[in-house]
Amino acid sequence: MLPPDFRCTVQEGGDLGDRMAEAFARAFAAGAKRVVIFGSDSPTLPPAIIRGAFDALAECDLVIGPTEDGGYYLIGCRRFDPQVFHGVEWSTQWTCEQTLANARRLGYRMAQLERWFDLDEWNDVERLLADARQGNPLPSHLATFFRELDAAGEQGRIVRSE
Repeated sequence: MLPPDFRCTVQEGGDLGDRMAEAFARAFAAGAKRVVIFGSDSPTLPPAIIRGAFDALAECDLVIGPTEDGGYYLIGCRRFDPQVFHGVEWSTQWTCEQTLANARRLGYRMAQLERWFDLDEWNDVERLLADARQGNPLPSHLATFFRELDAAGEQGRIVRSE
């Protein structure tokens, strides 16, 4: 499914910043020249955006893909200092802004990708389904899941809990 030069690894560490710092450290220690991390909570992220992140890292030190809620769906580096994540408030409207401010202080040259969305709240799932109804493709496993729910008459019965 992935090209041979891509590697998936298990997350290790405490909060999200610790886990990403560990992933960057491991990848660079293994000899990677450019590392991109993206979340599984953006299932419709086009591969072209991921390729664009790697391309951007040919010219800059850090690339980030902001989300509409103030976070980010992707971050990539060609050099990494864990201070990029120092003091960042995770899963807030300031997450992206704080990460970029840290990178600026470290003298990173940066690029931003187009804004995208991730699945954090129920309205994000509704948006995903609305996009699918308008013909935007879902990953096959999600399409199968929603087809099975619909066939069982369950899709309209999904209840969100707060």
